[in-house]
Amino acid sequence: MNKKMTAIFTTIALITFFGLVAMTVLVKPYDTPEYQMIGNSETAFLIELEGNASVKLETPKDYESTKVMQKRVRITHLWVQEGRLPNDGKYVAAVKLIRVDRAPVTREWTPDATSGTSSRDDAIWVESADSIGFAIGFNCTALIEETSAAKFLYRYPSQTKASSRLAKVMDSEIRNKVQSLAANFAARYNLDELRSKKNEMLKAIKEAVIPHFQSKGITISMIGMYGGFTYQNKNIQNAIDKVFEAQQEKNKEAALLEAMKTKEARLKSEGVAEANRDREIASGKADAIKIINQALKEANSNPIFIKMKLIEVENNRIKKWSGQVPRMIFNSGGGKNNTGFVPLLQIPTDMP
Repeated sequence: MNKKMTAIFTTIALITFFGLVAMTVLVKPYDTPEYQMIGNSETAFLIELEGNASVKLETPKDYESTKVMQKRVRITHLWVQEGRLPNDGKYVAAVKLIRVDRAPVTREWTPDATSGTSSRDDAIWVESADSIGFAIGFNCTALIEETSAAKFLYRYPSQTKASSRLAKVMDSEIRNKVQSLAANFAARYNLDELRSKKNEMLKAIKEAVIPHFQSKGITISMIGMYGGFTYQNKNIQNAIDKVFEAQQEKNKEAALLEAMKTKEARLKSEGVAEANRDREIASGKADAIKIINQALKEANSNPIFIKMKLIEVENNRIKKWSGQVPRMIFNSGGGKNNTGFVPLLQIPTDMP
């Protein structure tokens, strides 16, 4: 290869090299498509970040207008120039997808690390009118309705993950609301009164908490007390336990005494009932004898009864007859000198 051909090939190589360098420097990188998925329990809002399509989010209706219904959303990109050369820059998202997880969330605020949602003491601590401090456990379940998702996002536009946004609100704002209401209620009564007013306290809390957070897009489906009172002074609980045990023993003895009285009354009642029954049976027998005697008395003067008795006697006689002719017969005819019996002529048995 001569020098002329070598120069030609060198020139072509240099042109190719500088062309590739120019393309690398001048051409923008490829905009890789980006997609995000929306979960079944999520409601998503696609917010325009720049351009004429951007919306000022000043009311819940503004958020409602950005709601998306599809399950997969493409995140469009915008090229941002950062230097003099054409490829000196980067792609940034032109929109933002904000999710609201509507799934129910349950929290348990208790003083016991083994029973509550967290391992710390989350119970509601209050004080009675007679300055006795104690804790009340509460459990609460909340969710976000589909129609309230925009309202919730407007009230709580937090940057936390969708699955933890509602839980964060419950552990802060909702718990603080319950704490305030319970403390105000407890401060009006002495401790002895409060033990019998748990239902009234819970009712007052529900009537205030549920509508308050409903207006913010949170539906509280359940709120209740968890366990009993936990006293700051352990001796108070011990004294209450002793009083309760004494009362239970008293109730047990009263129940035994009442059972004995009931048994005695039952046995007495059974004895009276048995005596009454015997008297009724004896009275019934006496009445029956009177009825039979009266019937016999009336039947003796009845001709039909007499005929029936004659037939009965005759029938018995025939059954017992030995074959001998009777010496006398009964005369049932009338007459002044009639005695009722007539002698019969006896025929000798040894006649030829």
